[in-house]
Amino acid sequence: MRTMKVFPRLLTVSALSALLAAGCFKYDVGSTVEADGSGMRSLRVILPEEFEEDWGMTLESFRPVFGVTEENGWSYEQAQLPPDPGLLIMSQRKQETIASSADLVTVHIFRRDIEIPDADSWAEQSGDIRIVGLLVGSTAAFVGVDTKVQDDKGNPYPTVTFENRIEMESGWYIDRPTRTYRETFSWEGLVSVLVENQMTHVRPDLDRLYPGLSPARRGELVGILKGGIWSSVEQGYFEMEDDERPRELAPLIDRLTRQCLGIVRVDHPKADETALRSLIREIIVEAEEVNEAKLEELPGVALAYNTEFTIRLEMEGDILETNAHERDGDTLVWSFVPLEAMAKPVEIYAQVHLKR
Repeated sequence: MRTMKVFPRLLTVSALSALLAAGCFKYDVGSTVEADGSGMRSLRVILPEEFEEDWGMTLESFRPVFGVTEENGWSYEQAQLPPDPGLLIMSQRKQETIASSADLVTVHIFRRDIEIPDADSWAEQSGDIRIVGLLVGSTAAFVGVDTKVQDDKGNPYPTVTFENRIEMESGWYIDRPTRTYRETFSWEGLVSVLVENQMTHVRPDLDRLYPGLSPARRGELVGILKGGIWSSVEQGYFEMEDDERPRELAPLIDRLTRQCLGIVRVDHPKADETALRSLIREIIVEAEEVNEAKLEELPGVALAYNTEFTIRLEMEGDILETNAHERDGDTLVWSFVPLEAMAKPVEIYAQVHLKR
């Protein structure tokens, strides 16, 4: 049975928590930056032994979705690790540290290690994390948009991807040089796809409530409601708690109801405001269960939402500024899940003071 059972119209923080509670995958990234800007970057994707059975997906079909193919420099192994591996990848003087445990579990590990020759070469690693959101060939049926079949490396190239971008900057602070590491993680096209998917549920609801609605007015309503969904995203939908949304989005719902009611009453003069408001509230605020077949067309999205990222960074020098979530000795640590990059990119950064 697949671990991801509910896919909300616009996925919520509480929905994600439920997914992670069902068991998540780990994506560990470790980077070490030496004083001259050279370094090492190591990536690990860790899946449970039962992955194929739970997800109905072979490891070979998983590899292009997460970009962990041999063509991209990734290798594969099956290993035994403690239930909570505490994986510390690419520590400055240790390749890996694994917490000791008597009870080992079997996992699938995809790994990629690369030496970085100088500071300018870090930017070339942008895109080494790349999750494909849609299966090639399914996008058109899902939202009516086109996809390219392959990129120049032979990978699927759809309209929805989760990718990273790396920047290394040099500067000067007081009397010593500085170096700043910055990495961003963002979705390309995901919100657009979710909005379009949501609208496929709106159109039948409009036809049910208002039979005989003219195509022109139906199209106008769909356009207004689509704009309303985007407005909710801009107002911080993904950052709101479930119980906050009705209150925070009430003015938007009021405005949309007034706009749509005026259009509906051209063809249905006695249209009930309460029914229309209820529909708009459902569209803007509430989530719903979607046929599991729809998840088949969003394999990378479903997998990414079940993945926990841990980023570890070691830089030579004295830390001046960072947004790291915690420090483990000389290592800066960030943890996040891809949902956090829905509305805006997740950015990690650290600036160090170098010795002259």
